[in-house]
Amino acid sequence: MDAGRIVRIAAALALIVALLATARVAVELTDCDSAFATGVTQVEGTVSGADRSWQVAVPSDDPVGLIIDLHGTGGTIEAQDTLTRLSVEGAARGYVVVTPQGLENPARWTVPGIPGPDDVGFISELVADVRTEVCIDGPVFATGKSSGAAMATQLACETDLFTGIAPVAGINLYRRCPEGQPVSVLTFHGTEDGWVPYEGPDGWEQVEQMPDTFFIGDTAAAVAAFLERGNCDDASGDREIGSDTSVKQWSCPNGHRVAFYTIEGGGHTHPGAHARQVYEDAGLVDSVGHTTDSFDGTDVMLDFFDSVRKNTKQ
Repeated sequence: MDAGRIVRIAAALALIVALLATARVAVELTDCDSAFATGVTQVEGTVSGADRSWQVAVPSDDPVGLIIDLHGTGGTIEAQDTLTRLSVEGAARGYVVVTPQGLENPARWTVPGIPGPDDVGFISELVADVRTEVCIDGPVFATGKSSGAAMATQLACETDLFTGIAPVAGINLYRRCPEGQPVSVLTFHGTEDGWVPYEGPDGWEQVEQMPDTFFIGDTAAAVAAFLERGNCDDASGDREIGSDTSVKQWSCPNGHRVAFYTIEGGGHTHPGAHARQVYEDAGLVDSVGHTTDSFDGTDVMLDFFDSVRKNTKQ
């Protein structure tokens, strides 16, 4: 047999092997049937030893990642979803969005100083279950407002499940955690937040040393801890949005990012015209304060998650 024919046969065999390998990969990738249909599903079940409820929003295409959306104290799944619109807007970008319900009365999340069930265990188990049930092979993010922001921050500090978090009006409700794996962070906070003060109360540094007490700290200090944790030395500059919002941004190794939105005169709110209307319709304006319409918090959040998902090295 001449050398040329041997080369041609070898090439043909290599092509056959490659095609078979491709076929096996295709079977593996499609051999995962989602337990949930496209759209929004309400779920109840026993997780971490307690009866819990949550909502799952599934996109029409293959999921690109998972977002956990956490309500504030006294909140509900429906109210949080109405505020953030993540079950629609997040799913439109390919994310599975899970909105869990807190327990106790009023409904809340268990952070240091607040008694209740093991919510870190609950959400960690929920993340694992949903990733399997909906066939998610992508990063996991968490967001929430107020108590939900505290819970999102605690999840980033006490687990290694989350690529990024976006606490709204509450990143400073959990003690600083400057050590651990890098986490991308986006946070919004108003300077006139009457429920979670922007600069924290006097003496917050001393309270931070008492781990079993309820805590409110300084927002800038909370952000700085995540900068330290991610080794984020590269400040990418400040900018202004509208007449009331300043943004500080940092680039970090391996594609991570930190962004800090300060809303001058802003209250205890999720940013944007849509959220403002929700607060007005619910008669909450006097309670939560001013809501900026200079930008939409949900759109900015999803842009941030998209950027982190595409640029971080998992």
